[in-house]
Amino acid sequence: MAEKKKFEIKRPTRTVSVCLDGDLTAEYEKVLAELQEARRAKIADARLNSPITRLETRQGELYAEQEESTLVFTLRGLPRHVWDQLKTDNPPRKDNDLDEQYGFDSEKLFDAAMKAEGCVVEVTQGGEVVEFTTDNWDEISGDLTDGQWGDFVEALSLLNSGKQFVPFSPAGYKKIQASAAKSK
Repeated sequence: MAEKKKFEIKRPTRTVSVCLDGDLTAEYEKVLAELQEARRAKIADARLNSPITRLETRQGELYAEQEESTLVFTLRGLPRHVWDQLKTDNPPRKDNDLDEQYGFDSEKLFDAAMKAEGCVVEVTQGGEVVEFTTDNWDEISGDLTDGQWGDFVEALSLLNSGKQFVPFSPAGYKKIQASAAKSK
């Protein structure tokens, strides 16, 4: 008879979003800046014919367009033995400061982690789950900017090497303490 595990561990997850259409992001940021300026101008002189409504409408449209063009990756931390093997398989490059800091070949390890079984839990686009394989990762990873790639590196580092944040709620703590005092 198979022994049942006493504890089920769900490794931590993080999401990383990548808008596939950088032009939409740039236009959204431009409209946002114009909207902020229009709001400041209206505060300064309410008599001005304000473009706020038009800009808010365009901002909403761009947000919806970006949502449709954005892949949201849900990543899960890897089991410790898998992460350790990836580090062993990707030793640091000589004379590379970042690799020396990490202790492994940062260029190869994070790419390998993205392809490791169980790392990519789900990918959605426009709120809908899309099929995503390691072949798909190979297709898009080379076209990511350093900033976009950095979002994945940060998430993978925190998931696999970072400290897990256990939330603390002062309000929840007070409620528990109040309940404990009544139960005595």
